[in-house]
Amino acid sequence: MSTTIKTWYDFVLQQMAAESYLDKNVLFGDQYKSVLMLGSNNPDYLQDGEIPTPNAPILDGATRLTATQATDFLTRYEVIDN
Repeated sequence: MSTTIKTWYDFVLQQMAAESYLDKNVLFGDQYKSVLMLGSNNPDYLQDGEIPTPNAPILDGATRLTATQATDFLTRYEVIDN
């Protein structure tokens, strides 16, 4: 992967994580991976009458990480809660 592409990929991971509801990790047993896979979908709000799940094929908010991307993010970065 070229340096430029890797740099942009790193920025994308960080931005998508920033748009996730990281404070909702307690709903998934403190699992940030699940919240990252939900992305911009708030797990407190029903979608089509159901609670959104990380593995749902379609969610209202299309901005979310795949399982591989979430693992990559959590391997390389630390989520700090103040």
